[in-house]
Amino acid sequence: MNEIKILIAEDEAIAAEDLSRSLESLGYQIVGITATAEKTIKKAESDSPDLILMDIRLQGEKSGIDAAREIQQAYNIPVIYLTAYADNATLQKAKESSPYGFILKPFQIRELIGVIETSLHRHRLEMDIKAKQAWLSTTLNSIGDGVISTDTNSLVTFMNPVAETLTGWTQQQALGKPLKEIFRIVNEVTKQPVKNPADQVLREGRIIELAHHTLLVQKNGQHIPIDDSGSPICDEQGKITGVILVFKDISKRRTAETERRVMMERYQSIINSNHNAIYLLDTELNYLLMNQAYLTRLGVGDQEQFIGKAYAEFHSDKNTNQFVKRIQSVIKSGKPVDYEYQSDRDGLYFLRTLSPIRDEETGSIQAITVISTDISEQKIAEQSLGLSETRFKTVFEKNPLGVAILRNIIFDDINPAFCNMMGYAPAELKEKSVSDITHPDDVKGDKEYIQGLYSGKIPSFQREKRYIKKTGEIVWAITTVTLLKTDEDGTIYTLAIVEDISEKRKTSEALQESEEKYGAVFKSAADGFIFLNKKGIVLDVNDAFTRITDISRDQIIGKYATDLVNKFLKPKDIPQVLKKIVSFFAGNSIPPYEVEFKQKTLEIQSTIERNTAGYTTSVRDITEQRHNAIMQSVLFNISQATNQSKNLDDLLTIIHKHLGQLIDTKNLYVALYDEILNHYTFPFMVDEYQKNDQFTQEEMKYSLTDFVRRTGWPLLADKQTFKRMVEQKKVSLVGKPAELWMGVPLKSAHKTFGVVVVQSYHDDALYSENDLEVMTFISEHIATAIERRQAEDQIRDSLKEKEVLLKEIHHRVKNNLQIIQSLLGLQTQFIRDPMDLELIKESQDRVRSIALVHENLYQSPNLAEIDFADYIRNLAYALYRSYKINMDKIQLNIKIEDIKFPVDRAVPCGLIINELLTNALKYAFPPEFKGKGLIDIKIKRSSKHEVELIFSDNGVGMPEDKVDNETGSLGLTLVKLLAEKQLSGKIKVDYKKGTKYTVILKCPE
Repeated sequence: MNEIKILIAEDEAIAAEDLSRSLESLGYQIVGITATAEKTIKKAESDSPDLILMDIRLQGEKSGIDAAREIQQAYNIPVIYLTAYADNATLQKAKESSPYGFILKPFQIRELIGVIETSLHRHRLEMDIKAKQAWLSTTLNSIGDGVISTDTNSLVTFMNPVAETLTGWTQQQALGKPLKEIFRIVNEVTKQPVKNPADQVLREGRIIELAHHTLLVQKNGQHIPIDDSGSPICDEQGKITGVILVFKDISKRRTAETERRVMMERYQSIINSNHNAIYLLDTELNYLLMNQAYLTRLGVGDQEQFIGKAYAEFHSDKNTNQFVKRIQSVIKSGKPVDYEYQSDRDGLYFLRTLSPIRDEETGSIQAITVISTDISEQKIAEQSLGLSETRFKTVFEKNPLGVAILRNIIFDDINPAFCNMMGYAPAELKEKSVSDITHPDDVKGDKEYIQGLYSGKIPSFQREKRYIKKTGEIVWAITTVTLLKTDEDGTIYTLAIVEDISEKRKTSEALQESEEKYGAVFKSAADGFIFLNKKGIVLDVNDAFTRITDISRDQIIGKYATDLVNKFLKPKDIPQVLKKIVSFFAGNSIPPYEVEFKQKTLEIQSTIERNTAGYTTSVRDITEQRHNAIMQSVLFNISQATNQSKNLDDLLTIIHKHLGQLIDTKNLYVALYDEILNHYTFPFMVDEYQKNDQFTQEEMKYSLTDFVRRTGWPLLADKQTFKRMVEQKKVSLVGKPAELWMGVPLKSAHKTFGVVVVQSYHDDALYSENDLEVMTFISEHIATAIERRQAEDQIRDSLKEKEVLLKEIHHRVKNNLQIIQSLLGLQTQFIRDPMDLELIKESQDRVRSIALVHENLYQSPNLAEIDFADYIRNLAYALYRSYKINMDKIQLNIKIEDIKFPVDRAVPCGLIINELLTNALKYAFPPEFKGKGLIDIKIKRSSKHEVELIFSDNGVGMPEDKVDNETGSLGLTLVKLLAEKQLSGKIKVDYKKGTKYTVILKCPE
């Protein structure tokens, strides 16, 4: 302990001297006592103390907090504050200087010793931790990879120099910022952000590798390819405390890969131009490359699913084993091999050529080129003709459509489907011409088409016509006729394919009738309707839709609904409307919703048509209805904000937010005019170009704002209006000129005290006369709200000033009581009589009991009265510590009702309990006392105007012959005096079982 050096910074000389002597008596070395911040800093530099005991208030301009902050930064010496201040604001400011402890005046030396030893131990631990951190930092700074560490909130806590170089951020810039802002990564192909690996590490608690093809976005916007891994940082209990990322620049590796890829692409381009199937395999028979002809052969369009995978994974026919043996032969001999084979899959014949590819430097075989040439044509030419005839016959016989071959116009061959369709047997139809089974009204049209076909003008034709079945029924059909050939003798063969559409025709006619009925309702409806097909294309709109939206039919018919949303809606509404459209087309029911459209509010509702042919969307103009609802909401919110906002700034911020529901408030300010000072203030301003401190009061005299204030009339001014007013010398230019300016006066008792202004720098049609009416109406409520809030703020400021003054008075009282206690402490150093020392100690306890009252008042929200229960507990525990009483040996029970005591009652009541408890601790439980001691303190309200205080113990009590003499002691004399004289109460003493005091005090509610 002799090595511990302490510096005392205290402007109260008596208190400092008492503290110095007390600490020296306990073995500490006091290197000095200072009274100012400047001297304390110099003493800390020259003497390097192990600890500084610092009073928050010191002589001079700088406080103890200022001194502590400089000392911590320069010399890293721990500081403990000794102060009479206990309010939250002062304590919060003191905490910012990172003290090692607080001791509130008045204090006991035992309390201080405990804080001193704890602070020194903590300081030693922190120094050890800093040394370890320095070693770790040096290690991380020396490695070649970038390293970033974060806490559990993904905020950056460390970056090494490599990480600084790669990200473009310095560690100082990055500390405390979100990792996603510093370590920004995107997909190399899509350039879309990639999920940060740190989030997955925190979520899963394991090492995470970064996905391939990832780019790091540097601070300057440049991109570099990286590899990365993230690992959790865990404490001794295994709890995750953060994440560490390790990453490196792989640009050089990527360049090499790019060069290889370019070479492969060139090779790919060359082999793609070959009509033969070509592919490359490595020596392990894994795919490296393939051309389009090979992909076509396999029936796929993309080679990505093959690259890097084994040939055998996609081929398992009898030729695979033979192929593998041939490949191995080429690898072994280094010579190319040709051989023929027939594919099991489709029976085609191929000539396969296998050629080795050698490394230019080493000469070793790196890959095998495989070229497959189709030689099927010459091998199966003869079989093809018979196969084609068989296939045609199968298609002809099994076709569900009617198929007929005609010689001139006579049926030559007919399939079963056509016979069934017409109700004739094949032999019956072969005796008839097409005209024989065609409706008389369609025969002429057939002849015109057939003449064009026979003359060679057209190769084929298709028409909708009627046939007559054997039963006389009419069959509607679509007939397609194609010319097959013309023989040398002039015989013409044609192919006719006939599809029966009778049922479709009936359905179409019914649908047409339904649409005619629907159209009448569709066109005459008051609401706007838009009809879309199942692909989302607009088929029709009614007149009400074009009237409500001001969109012509030409602009919308035939367009996709999503295209119209992107073209006509405001950007802020586009995402939510597109999301609803997608959900609706997916089959989900969508409730009616609202969108802003060309200064209107539209309600939209979509439904599926009964015939499921498409969708109908209704559009209703609810602008006025919505406007009235928003107006009521805005007025309500402004009224509510007047009562709930903490100050004028909060009120105006809320008004700005809610007023924005009615008009554009991107550029808005409130100007208030002080008539006495002839002065403008701007308590609120949001503006793209201007700030509220840019205008001089001289400029404001000639501004549009002052014009509205002087005239008391609202004003909507465009550029032309403003120019005319300048020419008429009514106003002059102040600040950046706006395209459109709108201001309304704020009035009170027919006097204008301010102006609310909104303006636009880009859109000369942003506001209308209707908006001016809205602003004028709202301004009355804004004026009322501002006036009321200003009055409340003035009252609150006045109360705050008084509260600060009262707290300062309590602080000075506490400080003076500390001086009295220190004087008594110094006096004890010159007293040798134990009885006299005991009397001084009792006086110090009495001073402490009074100081505690002011401590509670200082921290209480009500400076006129204190929480008496909390006060008594603090007082009792202080006396236990003062007399070194073990609370397990003498148990203390406190039961106090929630009673608020005024100051003039709290001080004497505290002194009464101080004397009774001191007396009990000293005399009620002597060494010969057996058993467990018990002290009870109870305070309760016995009537409306009286409070009952009961103090009792189970100690040895007092002999009968000494009871009368006991009242002569100072302690009990004070109790009697305070209870009966000062508090107009009564006191009753009972010594039968231990000691019991009952005090009845006057204390009205």
